[in-house]
Amino acid sequence: SVNIPVTPLAIPNAGPDSSFCNGQSSIQLSASGGTSYTWTPAAGLSNTNTATPTASPTVTTSYIVSVGVNGCSKTKSDTVLISVRNKPLISATNDTLICIIDTLQLNVSGAGTVLWTPNFMINNTTSATPLVSPDLPTKYYVRLTDVFGCYNDDSVFVDVKPQVTLNAGPDTSICTSHSYVLRASGDALQYSWSPATGLSNPNILNPTANPPTTTLYTLTGRIGKCSAVSSVNVKVVPPPAAFAGLDTTICIGFNTQLTATGGSSYQWTPTLFLSNSNIANPVVQQPDRSLTYIVTVRDTLGCPTPVKDTILVNVIPALNVNAGPRDTSVVEDEPLQLLGTGAFTYTWTPGTWLSNTSIANPISNPQDTIQYILTGRDQNGCIGTDSINVYVFRVEEDMYVPTAFTPNGDGMNDDFKPILLGMKSLAYFRVYNRFGELMFSTTQVDHGWDGIYKGKPQDTATFVWMAAG
Repeated sequence: SVNIPVTPLAIPNAGPDSSFCNGQSSIQLSASGGTSYTWTPAAGLSNTNTATPTASPTVTTSYIVSVGVNGCSKTKSDTVLISVRNKPLISATNDTLICIIDTLQLNVSGAGTVLWTPNFMINNTTSATPLVSPDLPTKYYVRLTDVFGCYNDDSVFVDVKPQVTLNAGPDTSICTSHSYVLRASGDALQYSWSPATGLSNPNILNPTANPPTTTLYTLTGRIGKCSAVSSVNVKVVPPPAAFAGLDTTICIGFNTQLTATGGSSYQWTPTLFLSNSNIANPVVQQPDRSLTYIVTVRDTLGCPTPVKDTILVNVIPALNVNAGPRDTSVVEDEPLQLLGTGAFTYTWTPGTWLSNTSIANPISNPQDTIQYILTGRDQNGCIGTDSINVYVFRVEEDMYVPTAFTPNGDGMNDDFKPILLGMKSLAYFRVYNRFGELMFSTTQVDHGWDGIYKGKPQDTATFVWMAAG
């Protein structure tokens, strides 16, 4: 016979299911029923090869233990469920501020029991809504514990002020229609501005102000039962009423004075022809062209915005007054009609032998050689002058034609023309070359030949003329 020993298998027991609070504790497992133990999974276990490992999983986990006995390679298993419970949700009053004479109600929400610490100036440390009245800044801690023993913490800092500190900021000036952010400072919990006119928000510390008129704003700051008051004046100043003056017209060669108003400092551009570009009333000195000047006006009343205005200085160019031919000749007792041009009004001097000194075309009946000076004015009073010499001959009516001329452009004897003595008109004046070819012809008094024929200057030669008047 043979004796064969038989070893009984293990009787595994992983222990009872259990639970613990996440992050606040761990749980010790306890298996039995054998001599060797192997746990899976390994996550959260302090040791996978002992009967009593410490478990701290982050999520609910089923742990399997394989149990064996000495002398037998076969194992048997059992399972234990470890449930992980989350911390209870908690929400406490935000950090806040009270005055030293105030009582504040704290508040915490969540399912479970409450405990407040420290036990300082608090009426109930286990109430969800205790009253506190600390006389110095205090941080209160609250712990909420649920039915499973899991807990969560929160805190409330209660700052304590002996009084409200408040300053509405410095008085200021702004331009009409401009805005300004009020620069108030303070440690209050609530703010209120009065009046609310022109404010972006009357219930904040630093609103934007855009008052239509000068306004005194009063700021009230409150911490519970304590309050303080401060004021700031916002002066509304219109921008400078810049005025460069009315457009003006002057004659060339003359000065004019600009006169700007509306501010305390002035700057003119362009600076051309100006005696001083940084004063209100510079002199425009003999401008040779029309110009538009821009003045930038600033004041010291509180509105820093510069304002511009313009003025046109219109310069009238020199008048081209013409009294007629420089020289003319008449026979004694022969009337001569003068013909002035280029102006709006006319004055002839002297008035000797003239029918009218204030028209463009008076009749002269000179008894002797005389020079007339014509002064012409335009609608703006600008002046131009010219003169005419009238030579009086005591001879019969006749015609004088020079015997030579020099058309070289030097202003002397450049034209070949007849001089009428006592004649009212020229019937014709003709010039021929020595071959009988007509070189020039006119019926206009004082219109002569310049020595050019068919666009070509003629050489020095002898020419024949014919004239009748």
